[in-house]
Amino acid sequence: MRGSRLRGQALCGCGMCCEALRGKAVCSKAASRPSSCSPSRSPPSRLSKPVIRICPDLSLWTARLDGRNDRRCVDPPPVIMRAGWIMMTQVEAARIVVETITAMAQEGQPLMQRVLPTSDVQFWEHYPDDDARDRETRSRWYYHVHAPGDRDPAEHGHFHLFLHRSQMDDPAAAMAEPADGEEAQAFVTHIAGLSIDHQGIPIAWFTTNRWVTDEFLYSADTIIAHLDRYNVDATPEDDLVNRFLTAIVALYRPELTDLLHERDAALAELVKVGGPKAYEADNDVLATCPIDLDAKIEALGLL
Repeated sequence: MRGSRLRGQALCGCGMCCEALRGKAVCSKAASRPSSCSPSRSPPSRLSKPVIRICPDLSLWTARLDGRNDRRCVDPPPVIMRAGWIMMTQVEAARIVVETITAMAQEGQPLMQRVLPTSDVQFWEHYPDDDARDRETRSRWYYHVHAPGDRDPAEHGHFHLFLHRSQMDDPAAAMAEPADGEEAQAFVTHIAGLSIDHQGIPIAWFTTNRWVTDEFLYSADTIIAHLDRYNVDATPEDDLVNRFLTAIVALYRPELTDLLHERDAALAELVKVGGPKAYEADNDVLATCPIDLDAKIEALGLL
C-alpha cells in the first residue's frame, strides 16, 4: 500500500498506533489520556457484532456431514443461518477492519504475532495446529508461512479462509472432491488466501487449485452465494484476529466475487486440456488481487 495511514509505523512494534478512522497518529502511551488526536475511548476488548438471525434446527444436517471419521467431529454441530439473515454492510465491515487494526496497533501486537508462537515457527505448519474453527458456524481459518524463496518477499505469511461444507445449501454440489470423498479429513471449501506483509497489513487476495487445501471445490457462483455465511467471530483464537477476518471478507466481497470467477475461468481452461486431473496437481495459484486498504476505506468515505 502507498504510504499507508493504516500502516505508518502502527504495527511494527515501535510504540506508535494509528487512529485510523481520522487518519491521525497517536502515541499508544498517550492513548489513555484526552488529546485532540486520540480516540474518545479505548477500543473495546470485544467489538460489537452485527445482528444475525439463526435457525437452531440442527436436524437439517446428517451425522455423516458432521463427520464421524473427521477429527473435527469434536466441534459442535453447525448453526444453520436463515436465508434472510442480516448481512454486514461494507461500511460496517470497514469500520471493524479499522477498529481491529487500530486496537492491534495500540497493543503493539500485529496480526501474525497474535497467531504464531513466540519462537520456533515452522514453515508450512498450520497455526493454530488444528485450525481456528468457529463453534457456531464451523467456518475456519489458519495462518502459515512459506519458506523464503517460495513466497513473495513482501509477504510474511497468509491466512487460508474456509466455509464448512455443512454451511452450503447443497453440500453434494461440489465440482471436485478430495480423493477420500466422504471419508475426507476435512469437510471444507476454500474461499481465498489472504497475504499479510511484514507489518501485519493485508496486501493481496489469491485463489488456489483444489489440491492445495484438499477442499471440496464448489463453483464460484456457489461460494459467492454463501460468502455472507463466513463468520469466525467465535473461534477460540485471538478475538481481534477473528473479527478482522470476518469483516475483511464482507468488506471485499465484490473483489472476491471477481477473483472466484477468474479462478473458475482458469480451471475451465486447465480442465479442457488435462481433464479432471487438472484439479489435482500443479497450477497452485489461479488468480490474485492486490489490496490497497487505504484506497478501499477512503472510497467508502471513512478516511
